[in-house]
Amino acid sequence: MNFKKIGIGLSAVIAVVVIISFLLPSSWNIEESITIDAKNSTVYPLVSNLKLWEKWSPWNKDMDPSAEYRFEGPEQGIGAHQFWDGKKIGKGNLLITESDEEKGIKYDLFFDNNTPSKGGLLFSKTDKGLEVVWTGSGSFGTNPLKRYIGLMMDKTITKDFKAGLSNLKSLAESLQAEADKLPPEVLPALEVAVDSEKPIEQAL
Repeated sequence: MNFKKIGIGLSAVIAVVVIISFLLPSSWNIEESITIDAKNSTVYPLVSNLKLWEKWSPWNKDMDPSAEYRFEGPEQGIGAHQFWDGKKIGKGNLLITESDEEKGIKYDLFFDNNTPSKGGLLFSKTDKGLEVVWTGSGSFGTNPLKRYIGLMMDKTITKDFKAGLSNLKSLAESLQAEADKLPPEVLPALEVAVDSEKPIEQAL
């Protein structure tokens, strides 16, 4: 067996793989949207309060029962900070950097040993309801392996975004339907119902 030829062959293969990686995208950008038949005031708390993401986000204990969460900063809005650590979802944190009831939120997302990425849940009113666009973007840098992983990441994140938006739509429209049955003076019970996971009638 000619080990020298084998070594040269492997070196050539590695060189080709590395060269190809530099032809792959160095960044990623994903957007998914959904139209929700609910008011901004109903949808906004569900995205600006990170403790409520458990109710609709695909990245929760249903995905990884081992995950542990902790929160810092304000209850919701700018500065709200969520940390997690789980066997499947790994270790990371999310920080809300912009927050507005009419426009939605933007956030910074950090995973250990990865370049920070940015995302948002952005609102715009349409004739059919409130359009929510979930965005995510980041850079792979010059790491060849991360660029190859990026080829699969687009499909995975797109699937998660679609699932999360579908969950958010179901939850928000359910809450809005209950709120629409109530007189205006008791609408603050909507927020209590969201926090306590009780029907609005029980939160009055």
